[in-house]
Amino acid sequence: MTLEEKAAHYEKMIDDRHLRHGFVSSCRILAPGNISTSQTADTDNDGLWTAMYLAAQAYRYAVTGSEDALQKARRSMRALVRLEEITGIPGFFARSFKSVNEPPPGGGEWHPTPDGKWLWKGDTSSDEAVDKQ
Repeated sequence: MTLEEKAAHYEKMIDDRHLRHGFVSSCRILAPGNISTSQTADTDNDGLWTAMYLAAQAYRYAVTGSEDALQKARRSMRALVRLEEITGIPGFFARSFKSVNEPPPGGGEWHPTPDGKWLWKGDTSSDEAVDKQ
């Protein structure tokens, strides 16, 4: 398998099973061995994995000029920006967010948006932020 083929294999896995609101998220297989029962799930690291994926797509775009890489980088960036926007608190970003139509959240500190359509996870960890000062 060439490096390009290997990258395409993992891209397909991400596209098929790991995308949730622009994030590269975790997934769970509901029926062991049956990947068609895959379901995405929010985690505290939605921003982390999405940021790494964004960096990879940015490098891919820089090297290849691929429009697909550019679109995936933009999608990821929109999700990361939304982590800060959804809280309504400038400079404070959520760990994750989910639609109220998704399965209810497990642990953590969840807050509704003013329109009642989203929940955002507010137990943000300082190890995921960099102070520009």
